[in-house]
Amino acid sequence: RGNTSGVRRLLEIINRDGKWSLQELDEMIRAGRMKAELKQAKPIWWREVQREIEEAWEGNKWQRFHRVLVVGGGSILLRDEMFRLFGTKAWFADEPVFSTARGLWKLLM
Repeated sequence: RGNTSGVRRLLEIINRDGKWSLQELDEMIRAGRMKAELKQAKPIWWREVQREIEEAWEGNKWQRFHRVLVVGGGSILLRDEMFRLFGTKAWFADEPVFSTARGLWKLLM
């Protein structure tokens, strides 16, 4: 949908005081050094992502689909939440970030 509710938004929630660059935060999260901050910010971020999903599919119209492809960096961090929401319809890409880039490339072509 082009909205900014992806991992960048999570980093903004964690970095309210602007202490770090987005790249620094990304590296710290990947290294497992922001566990407390991530634990605190993740529920706020998940509510925002869930609201985006509900707006995109007008509530729960996603249920008509056989599969829901879950891609992007957020799918790594929100895997459990996405699985609870979509259940067995959720399909997680092996390389979720690359899948997003590949999909955009295909759309361009």
